[in-house]
Amino acid sequence: MSLKKVLLCGILLWSFVGCALHRFPEGNRNLPYPSRGVRENTIVHVRTGYRLDPEQFFEFLRGTRVVYLAEIHNSPGVHRMQAEVIRGLAERFPGRVSVGMEMFPYTAQKALDRWYRENNRSDKEFRKLWKAYWGEKIDYYRPVLKVLKQKKIPILGLNAPKSAVLKIARNGLENLPKTFRDSLPEIDLSDPYERRYLASVFKGHPQGRGMLDRFFLVQAFWEETMAETAAAYLQSAQGRSKILIILAGENHVDYGFGIPRRLFRRLPVSYVTVQPKILAIEQIPKSQFMKVKEPPLPLRVADFYWYVYFQ
Repeated sequence: MSLKKVLLCGILLWSFVGCALHRFPEGNRNLPYPSRGVRENTIVHVRTGYRLDPEQFFEFLRGTRVVYLAEIHNSPGVHRMQAEVIRGLAERFPGRVSVGMEMFPYTAQKALDRWYRENNRSDKEFRKLWKAYWGEKIDYYRPVLKVLKQKKIPILGLNAPKSAVLKIARNGLENLPKTFRDSLPEIDLSDPYERRYLASVFKGHPQGRGMLDRFFLVQAFWEETMAETAAAYLQSAQGRSKILIILAGENHVDYGFGIPRRLFRRLPVSYVTVQPKILAIEQIPKSQFMKVKEPPLPLRVADFYWYVYFQ
């Protein structure tokens, strides 16, 4: 047998053996390259599976206009992570960072601006604002608020007023006065993936389709309002040169079909999404677990995972 034939046979044999012996990691779209030995503050680029140290991560964000930090509202560990990202960007881009918060409606902006102008001195007033607009304990957010104070970072209220949310939740859109409907942001209900995801939450619920339709509408209204507020800010004199960090619940950020997609529709600028990945799941209160089987979606949950402890 000629050398050429021997080599060809060897290559073919190796290819068969290689296929038989090689075990591919059990990755999926949300973690195509499974990470081993992760610990607190490990940062993973989801698409490649590579780990970045903080310096590499912040360098990656250079030139990014919007950074979405998804959150579990009552997790101290998640808010420590958010504080680290805010601090890191503020130190590298001094005077160029603003923080948009789901927790406040845009109608609270004057009070938020006053808190900022007074160098955050009026903590009592801020606590009143917090209590009026947000249900979670302010203590969870202490690390974030401390950085905002230290670095003199302005807060942008993103959300819709509660009164508007309640009107839509109770009546839908069709039954509301035209003048009220005309004041609302454009609401897109056509995203099949967001609807499929929300449907998985409501699977088997006795109220069925009607409740899902109304909940999807309210969810979309929240997200469209936050997206419109953020887009207007980024195009304004105050926000044109800023990096906007958006703090919002996971369901408004994950998979990109919430605020990120709705903001991009209005203003196609660069953005990055960061999702906290919880170490030691047993730390999460059992009351927070929902029996939800998420549907397979052709979307990545986030651009980066940042590993944290819940507490």
